[in-house]
Amino acid sequence: MKHSQTRSAKERNTGKWCVLHLARVMLLAFALVSCGRQGGDDADETRHAYVKLYTKDPYCLMLSLDRTSALAAENINLTLKVRLPESAEVEFPTFDQKLGEFRVSGRKLDAPGLVGPDQIERTAHYVLEPNLPGEYELPAITVKFSGKSPGEATGLVTDPVKIEIKSVLPDSVSEPEIKDVLSVVGSRSRIIYLMAAALLAVAAALFAFAIRRRRKAKDEISLVPAHELAMRRIDAVIALRLMERGMTKNFYTCLSYVLRHYIEAGFGLRAPEKTTDEFLADVRDSRSFPQERGESLKAFLELCDLVKFAGHRPAPSEAQDAVSLCKDFVSATADDARLVIRPAQLLPGVEMEREGVAD
Repeated sequence: MKHSQTRSAKERNTGKWCVLHLARVMLLAFALVSCGRQGGDDADETRHAYVKLYTKDPYCLMLSLDRTSALAAENINLTLKVRLPESAEVEFPTFDQKLGEFRVSGRKLDAPGLVGPDQIERTAHYVLEPNLPGEYELPAITVKFSGKSPGEATGLVTDPVKIEIKSVLPDSVSEPEIKDVLSVVGSRSRIIYLMAAALLAVAAALFAFAIRRRRKAKDEISLVPAHELAMRRIDAVIALRLMERGMTKNFYTCLSYVLRHYIEAGFGLRAPEKTTDEFLADVRDSRSFPQERGESLKAFLELCDLVKFAGHRPAPSEAQDAVSLCKDFVSATADDARLVIRPAQLLPGVEMEREGVAD
C-alpha cells in the first residue's frame, strides 16, 4: 500500500514537471514572435556588435553590424558610412535583394551631411534577413568613389564577416532523459508527455505562421527610389503610343502626371492638387527641391498647359524632346529624392480624354 502511494506521488510530480516545462517553452516562443515583429525598427539605437574602418586617402568607409549572432527570426542591420570630399561622389551597392546567404529586405540612404571643411558624410542602411540556422559569411562589399576626373575613380572593399544564425526553438530534451522518464512513469505520464509534444508542435506552427506573415507584409509594402518609379512610369507612357494614335493631349497629360507625382513623392510637395503657378511658387519656397532645376521644370509644365488648355499641338519631334526633358529632369534630381512605396499600378488614376484619330 505504501509502495503504491509512493508511485502515485511520483507520477503526479512528473506530470507537473512536464506541464511547467511546456509552459516555459510556449512563453519563450511567443516572446520571440513579439521581438521578431519589432526587429529592425530601432536599428539606430542598437549598439554595434561589429565595426571596422577602411581608408584610402581621401576616402573613409566604416562597416558596422548590430549583431553577429542572431536567431533565425531576427533581422541584422548593416550600415555603410563614408566620408569623402564634397566634390566627390559615392556609389553604394544595391545587392539586388540578396547579399550572400542573406535576403536584403530594406535599403535606406541618409541625406548627406557636412562634417568638416570640404568633407561630407553619406550613410546607407540595409536590413538583412537570415534563412536557416548555421554559420554564414557576409561576403566582401565594394563601395565605389569617383572624383572630378575619370582617373580619380576608386573603391574600398570590406572584409568578409562571420555570422552565426541560431534556431528559434529551444534545445530538446536528450534521448537518454526521455527513456529514463518513460521507464519510471506509467501510461498516464506517457499521455501527458504526448499532449505536451502536440502543444509544442502547435506553438512552433503558430510561430512559423507569424514569421511568414511578417515577411509577406514587408514584401507587400516594399520601397523603391522615387526616380526609378518615375522612369518606369515614363516608359509606360511611351508604351501607350499616344502620339501615334493622335492623342496628343493625353500624352502630355500623362507626362505631367508622372513629373508632378515624382516631385510630390520625392520631395514632399503637394503637386497634383495645385495649378502650375501655385505649384511653381511652392517649388521656389522649398528647401528640399534643387532650385537650379526650377526653370526647366517651369518650361515643361507650361508647355503641358498649352497643350491641355490652349489647343497647342506640338510636332512628334517636340514630343520626343519632352520625353527627353522629363527623363533628364528625373536623372538630375535623383540623388535628392526619397524612397517611396511601390504602387500596384504604374499609372493609376490618369483620366484619358476622347480625342480624334488625328489632331
